[in-house]
Amino acid sequence: DELDKNRAFNSLRKIEDRHEILRTVFMMKDGEFVQKVLDYIEVDFKYIETNDMSDSKLMEKFIKPFDLEKGPLFRMELVKRNNEYLKPFICLCN
Repeated sequence: DELDKNRAFNSLRKIEDRHEILRTVFMMKDGEFVQKVLDYIEVDFKYIETNDMSDSKLMEKFIKPFDLEKGPLFRMELVKRNNEYLKPFICLCN
């Protein structure tokens, strides 16, 4: 079965639109740490096709720090390896 990556992206976009916490960033204001809900934030979604990258290498490339002031504080990666889709990698800042 062929997965429609555009539908996957659009689904993630709708989830983000529906849930303010996914559009929230954190910043310093007057020496205090505050949160701000943005009207819009670019979804961090990547689609990768590979035939030779190991699970550990994929995870190594996927895991990286979040920028709390810029966002988004979540990311998703969809991987197709050897003509099969792996479970999506989803990471939320907590």
